[in-house]
Amino acid sequence: MAHEGRSAGGDDVTIEDIRDFWENFQYDDVRIVDSTPASREYFAALAAIRSRRMEYLARLANFEGYPGKRVLEVGCRIGLDLANFARHGARVTGIEISRPDLAMARTHFSVMGLDGEFIEMNGEKMGFADDTFDLVFAQGVVQYTAHPERMIKEIHRVMKPGGAGFLMAYNKYSWLSALSAVSGKNLMHEEAPGFTSYSKGQFRELLAPFASVEIIPERFPVRTGLHQGVMSKIFYGAIVGLFSLLPKAWTGPLGAHLIARVRK
Repeated sequence: MAHEGRSAGGDDVTIEDIRDFWENFQYDDVRIVDSTPASREYFAALAAIRSRRMEYLARLANFEGYPGKRVLEVGCRIGLDLANFARHGARVTGIEISRPDLAMARTHFSVMGLDGEFIEMNGEKMGFADDTFDLVFAQGVVQYTAHPERMIKEIHRVMKPGGAGFLMAYNKYSWLSALSAVSGKNLMHEEAPGFTSYSKGQFRELLAPFASVEIIPERFPVRTGLHQGVMSKIFYGAIVGLFSLLPKAWTGPLGAHLIARVRK
């Protein structure tokens, strides 16, 4: 299956390339948090930023809906989303290839008094048995893997029959991609090895193994506190303001993220 949105990836990108990139990547949210690293305040501040930035997660991810169920996050980073499932009683497992992020995820859960399992593992080749998880959550990882078809097949394989998936990919035709093109600034980490963006149709094609697929464009301009100076005035004054005035029927398809809720 060919993906026209691919700007990098394929057989020339290795798991080591992807790991090296993300182990050395400097995240915007980490840069603006002034709490003591690895403290309760530090993780709470990062969670608050993510909650503002990805406000749709509280509406769509159903964090409270899996008490006692097995939840897997592929590409869990430091476990901010996985913590929301754990707080509501889910039995959570996070896999990640970035070793510093894995270490921080374990610290995060320990500091916050949460139970969870964190494993260094490639989402394209998982070491779990078939039909293991009630929910597979993959927020912000499908677009950064070298072989997304393999990852989707693995997610489908480890999901229980009738199980659910919550997957996100970048929307090729979004307000963020347009802003990136106009400003000349890389706003979607397109330099990452394996980066892919998708049209809604391409993402649906990728998700063909699943019995049901619902795709929702999400993530619209909001005030996050991440932008400073002139960029802050442009982003918050012009772009956020414009989106608040335009009819949802016009802006709805332009969400930066394509959220797929799937069933096996």
